[in-house]
Amino acid sequence: AAPLPRPGRSAASPLRPEERLGEFLLVNQALGTSGSGTQSFEHDGRRYGHLLDPRTGRPVEGVFTATVLAPTAAEADALSTAFYIMGPEQTAEYCASRPEIAAMLVCPADAESDVRLHAFNFDETRWRPAVDG
Repeated sequence: AAPLPRPGRSAASPLRPEERLGEFLLVNQALGTSGSGTQSFEHDGRRYGHLLDPRTGRPVEGVFTATVLAPTAAEADALSTAFYIMGPEQTAEYCASRPEIAAMLVCPADAESDVRLHAFNFDETRWRPAVDG
């Protein structure tokens, strides 16, 4: 018999919103996402998001979105913002000792029209990549 569908939330590409990157699978977990896709402005041809790095006082660059699965909504919300600011390396360090926290950072790739996914503590019970075709 086929497995029963599980509750999920689709993950859209920040560069092509009509394209799905995959699906987050939620069971007794909360999901939080932070990004600057809709809350940003342009100045002198450069795009600035609304999330600021407290270390520099400048808008964060290098991450499109950060999504977190955590035991509670408060944790997911707080950690998605923190991970967005921290970036992939520091997020990896945090998640390494916390298996109950899963994080997905969508970052720019080498090709301007593509994205790079950084996944931490995800397996088939928490994430299902989109199938081409």
